[in-house]
Formats: sequence, structure tokens, C-alpha cells
Amino acid sequence: MWTSWQSDFQPIITTLRNFGSKNIMVVPAPRMQRILDATAFDSEGGKSLLDYLLNDPLSSLSYSMHPYPAPIYRVNDECGMGEYNLTDWSRWWGNLVDKVSAPIVISEWYTGGVADLPSCLSLSHQPPSTPAPYGWPDNSVWLSPDIAQQFTQYLLTNGPKGGPISTFGVYVFDVEGYIVADLTNTAFPPTVFDASQTFECGQQISVNGTYDSYQGPGELVKNMFKVMQNQ
Repeated sequence: MWTSWQSDFQPIITTLRNFGSKNIMVVPAPRMQRILDATAFDSEGGKSLLDYLLNDPLSSLSYSMHPYPAPIYRVNDECGMGEYNLTDWSRWWGNLVDKVSAPIVISEWYTGGVADLPSCLSLSHQPPSTPAPYGWPDNSVWLSPDIAQQFTQYLLTNGPKGGPISTFGVYVFDVEGYIVADLTNTAFPPTVFDASQTFECGQQISVNGTYDSYQGPGELVKNMFKVMQNQ
């Protein structure tokens, strides 16, 4: 996996720099941007990701992740799987943060109440089980509100030197019910999780008595960005 990833992107970086580009480059991680595990060894070359890091003469690149809480099964150490909690985030990409100078960037992420997405998790909408050792315990229950709360906190405290992990993308700002509850409102009110009731995928709630929206992590993301801005 790492051999193919390096051979795909290193020529692009080299070519662009040779043409004089000074832009910051954001390089997608392998396997749908789901895995940057510094401990996983490559079946092609027998070495870890640290032996295949990309070279940028301007030292101006970052690696991007899409850590959705949805089942992406690990096969032959090459696929990320089910990023549901701190253990998963640290396993699949968080362990690289302090080992590289290039920042790890969360460029896309979501868990919330939109029912047709596998990243919506409620009591009646759980991921399928997988065989050991890559599955999760049969009694595990994953809920979007819990994952969103824990994930935003993880991003704030598990970056370089205990600071935040760079985040600039959440899916999706320009469709109602994901991050923004009401696009017709110029204040662009964020989606929220209603702690007063049991969370369920596809359920809409009334916000301020003026509009209905799916539940979502918009308020959590907004507060996370505020904290990052002050750090």
C-alpha cells in the first residue's frame, strides 16, 4: 500500500515544485483517506509508512484524512476500519501526528442524523459485525452524538505537543441538516444533538420553534473551531 501511494504522489509533488509551484499541498491518505497508520507494514515492501513518507523540498505539504465512523474493513493490513472511538483514531492515523513534521489534516468528517449515510449510528442503525480480530465486541453500541462529542474533543487535544489537530473540512456545509440546520437563515444556525430524547437516525427536531432539522454535530464543530482559534 505505502509503495503504491508513494509512487503515485511523489512524482506529482516533484513535478509541481519543478514548475515553480509554492502552494501548500494536501496529499490524500490511502484507502479513501482512511489510514495513515505509522505501525502498519506494507505487504509490497515490508516496511512501515515512515519509510515511505513523501518528500517536499519546500516542506509545505500535509496529509489529509476522512475519518468517518463507518465500517471500512481492514484486509491484509491495508484498509482502515470503523473509526468509532479514541482507540480507532489513534490506531489508524493518530499515531503518526507526533512522528512527522507535515501536519495531519481532517479534511472531511461527519456523523449525525441523516439516515441514508452509514456514518449515522443509533440504537436501530448499528454497523454490521466483522470477524475477529478486526471486529468490535458484540455488545458495543455506537451512537452518533457520543462519537461526535468524543471526536471533536480528540481533535482538540491530540495534535502536536498536545494541541489541536488541523481541521478544515466537515461534510457538508452547503446541504441542510448536516452541519447547518437552515440555509435560508442568514445566521446559518448549526445542527445540534437533542440530549433530551433518544437519538434516532432520520428523526427531525424543532430548533428554536422555527424550523425542523436532522440532528447533527454543527454546534460541536462550531465550538471546536472557536477553541482552535484561541489557541
